[in-house]
Amino acid sequence: MIDKRYTITTDASSEVEELLARFERDRSQDVVDLSDYLLPDDDPAHSAVVTELCRIDMERAFEEGKNSQASIYTESFPEVFCDETHRTQLVFEEYRLRRRAGEDIDPMEIAGRYGIDGSRWPKLKLGSGESGRAMSTTRRFRKEDLAVQSVKYPRTGDIFAGYPLGERLGEGAFSRVFLARQPDLASRPVVLKVTPMATDESDRLARLQHTHIIPVYSVHREGDLSCICMPFLGATTLADLSQLSERWASLDGPAIELVSTIVDRRRSTISMVQGNPSPASAVDESGEPDETETSHEGVGLEQYAKLGYVDALLRIVTGAAEGLAHAHQRGIIHRDLKPANILVGDDGNALLLDFNLATASYEPKTKIVGGTLPYMSPQQLAALENGHPPDARDDVFSMGVILYELLTGHLPFDCPRAGEEFELSRVIADRRRSPREVHSRNKHVSVGLSDIISRCVAPDREDRYGDATELLEDLNCHRQNLPLLHAPNRSIRERLTKWSARHPSITSASFAGSLAALLLVACVFLIYQRGQKIARFDAKFQWQDFQNEATVAITALSSPGRESELLLDGVGHARQLVNHWIDPATLDWNSEALANHLEHESRVQLSQQVSRLAYLMADAETDIGIRSGAKSRVSHRESALKWNRVAAAFDSRMSHMLNEQDLRIRQLFEGGPSDLSITEIKPNSSDLRLLAASRSTDAATLRELANAQLSNEPTNVALWFYRAIANARLGDWNSAVASMDACNSLQPRSLTILFNRGLFHLSAGDARAAIGDFTECVAIKPDMLTARFNRAVAAEQMGQYQLALDDLNAVLESDRATTRMVLMRRRIHQTLGNDVAAQADLLTAMSIPPRDANDWVARGVARLDKEPKRAIEDFLSALKIDPSHFDALQNVAHVYAERLNEPRQALPYLDRLVSAWPSKASPVSSRGIIHARLAALDSAIADAKAAEALEPGPREQLQIAGIYAISQAGINNTENVLPRDEANTLAIRWLGRALRNDPSLAKIASVDVDLASLRRETVFRRLVGSAMTLQSSDKEQVRDPR
Repeated sequence: MIDKRYTITTDASSEVEELLARFERDRSQDVVDLSDYLLPDDDPAHSAVVTELCRIDMERAFEEGKNSQASIYTESFPEVFCDETHRTQLVFEEYRLRRRAGEDIDPMEIAGRYGIDGSRWPKLKLGSGESGRAMSTTRRFRKEDLAVQSVKYPRTGDIFAGYPLGERLGEGAFSRVFLARQPDLASRPVVLKVTPMATDESDRLARLQHTHIIPVYSVHREGDLSCICMPFLGATTLADLSQLSERWASLDGPAIELVSTIVDRRRSTISMVQGNPSPASAVDESGEPDETETSHEGVGLEQYAKLGYVDALLRIVTGAAEGLAHAHQRGIIHRDLKPANILVGDDGNALLLDFNLATASYEPKTKIVGGTLPYMSPQQLAALENGHPPDARDDVFSMGVILYELLTGHLPFDCPRAGEEFELSRVIADRRRSPREVHSRNKHVSVGLSDIISRCVAPDREDRYGDATELLEDLNCHRQNLPLLHAPNRSIRERLTKWSARHPSITSASFAGSLAALLLVACVFLIYQRGQKIARFDAKFQWQDFQNEATVAITALSSPGRESELLLDGVGHARQLVNHWIDPATLDWNSEALANHLEHESRVQLSQQVSRLAYLMADAETDIGIRSGAKSRVSHRESALKWNRVAAAFDSRMSHMLNEQDLRIRQLFEGGPSDLSITEIKPNSSDLRLLAASRSTDAATLRELANAQLSNEPTNVALWFYRAIANARLGDWNSAVASMDACNSLQPRSLTILFNRGLFHLSAGDARAAIGDFTECVAIKPDMLTARFNRAVAAEQMGQYQLALDDLNAVLESDRATTRMVLMRRRIHQTLGNDVAAQADLLTAMSIPPRDANDWVARGVARLDKEPKRAIEDFLSALKIDPSHFDALQNVAHVYAERLNEPRQALPYLDRLVSAWPSKASPVSSRGIIHARLAALDSAIADAKAAEALEPGPREQLQIAGIYAISQAGINNTENVLPRDEANTLAIRWLGRALRNDPSLAKIASVDVDLASLRRETVFRRLVGSAMTLQSSDKEQVRDPR
């Protein structure tokens, strides 16, 4: 049973749960036919449910005195029990019930009868009632987990989720781990963990951004399998080191063999990754490490070679304890700590792996039991029967066992070997005895370190460290020759030795002369020193918390739609974070002592992060304020200026950006448009360039900067968020959604992320997915009106008009109703034929003062047909608020060019649109059409070429075709603009691309005046006719499921 993982879960699918409960209820009253309770044969849970029904039926038969056998069921359902996994579960149930009934049956005997391996089954007590259900699926489970046993995993050489798979690095009960390469990032080596299980492991890892916890690059889904992509940092684990630990326990001197083991594993790792011969050894003939092979990060292997074996191993485990403390502080319990789950990187740093069995305080309570037998506490083992939840002290126990094994070469408790029969109660009883002390088995281990380990593996939870943070404090105290904080300092000799090590300059003579004085101040000094140590720990942990929470605030403050609800949440969150460290009134640290306890680099980073948050808060307060009433505008203006001053005080690098923003704030609140553009700012540092780009319209630069930093910080959610924004601004909606998926994995249940992903789904044409995201937002925050409004938009696209109307009614009942919302409800009423209600909404909308640029645009669109000039006035009002507002600029140009037939008046607005949105194709192609109509053919063709380079969509492709069609009709062959034949060919080519990508454009193309010169050509009629036929065919194939 060694290294066997048990998992019991009560996280159920209601459908399957109800079916099993109904069968159990009916079966308890009478004999029933199992076939009446089966799922369809093609349901992925069919086989697992059959197995569970048979086990329930068998148990009821035994309770009725009928000793049923598995063979009855294997004959009835041969298609299910031909699978060894399901057969094993059924036969184990018979074995369990027969032992409980008092029959002395051997597990190997009954298992062999059915052609399965029973060597790992426990020897249950006769008549004991021990369930043994830890060996198999229980009666409560998630439906999506039921098809796990029959899953077909990818193999080496396959391509999974776009990753070419290399060597298989390992496997578990429900996963396979592969070495792979990431094609879109220089084919860097990565690790893919592939699983069919519905797991929250990636969410937990994403919450745990720490040097000593393996980070997550991304999460993917392909078919029935999911995978987590993680960095490849080597293949050495503590399990590789523990195999040699018994020998090392007897060695004196530097840890040369330990370093050699890591280096040898690294050489094989490099060969595995590169497929090349291994490089020269990092340890030369003298046994000293080659400096060229050591890491530039962390400690470096050359430092390990200077330590003894105990100190070297302790340094590695301390790193793992740091990662575990970080997890415990966030309410996450690992529950499966063992040497194989602690990676030792090529630089000797430890990283925690495999959070698949972890539980979190923020998750729904479940009775999940799991672990690896040699490293499980007695309470974890007992939970296999009583289902009691684990806590952090069980992880501490596991860490103690790992340390014990590494320092002695032995486990602290007897443990059954693989295939050996055992009784669970005996194993638990053995764990309830205190093991032999470590220093009695390894003379190189001090009494203090031995006491730390003894406290970890104490039988009772109350006697262990409360969590990994306390353990980490004592490990660091021991390594720094400080008194232990949580374990007894029982060796006077060792305490004196530590004191001497901290004060090496004191000679024996001076010590004797000043002993009295030292004794007098010793207590005060030790208390002060301990206080300083605790303060440093406290400052470090508060800084780490600040970093994690700051990314949440940054995403909310960076929401591309500038929704007031999200901005207000972001400002509130950021204000709380910043005010914890600084006093905005005095522009100084709140607690100078706390800040001083940070290392210099951390304090610099803290200042820069405070400045960044303050800058974004100033920007958000500005956007909120200009939409607010007169009273609120004043307070928002003052807040914006205040946060701008805070930003200037804590990061001098931002002076130019902040001066620009200060002027922008004053101009916007004084009623005039800002002539300043953040796009002109070119800071020197990459982080500020990224920040400036995020506030500009230069999406291509933003994406380039985000991608560059993501290669170094793959778990930084703000970078993924910026990349999503950039992709959206470029019109690459599918990539924007994919980037938001990564954000959601790293920062689950974030309103900002879910809301914006919904918007991107909506823009990508996936209204159903958008409704799902907006619904989740409403579930988290029922009064989130922007989510309800956009769900109404998505529902309208889906034809779910009643849902749209219900959401709009809920929104408009609040005091935050806007012009845009009322006009949308008017449109729904028109669709439903409610003309009276639609007219009432129109009158209401025109009486409500628009609050923001979007309201002005919506009102302008409503006036477009009957009052085009007044519509232009509304669009210009929007541009006073947001000079680069895309829809406002585009609509002004549209009205002048298409409604008022004044194309020259449209050109300045299209120029502004191209300047403000340089990465989008539609402004360029629209301007090209106007140039062509005005016979400015040089400019028209230049715009066509520029649009071609910007990844145009189908509508832009149609416009490009129009530019060439107008140009070829107006070209004089003596002019050197573009040969007429070539222009004609290009027009037909781009028309074909547009119709191929979107056949619905055929109707527009058939009447588009810009394509009039092509309409007589056979190829034009054939292209348009084919597209119309295809469109008609597609409509016939789409049936209303109702």
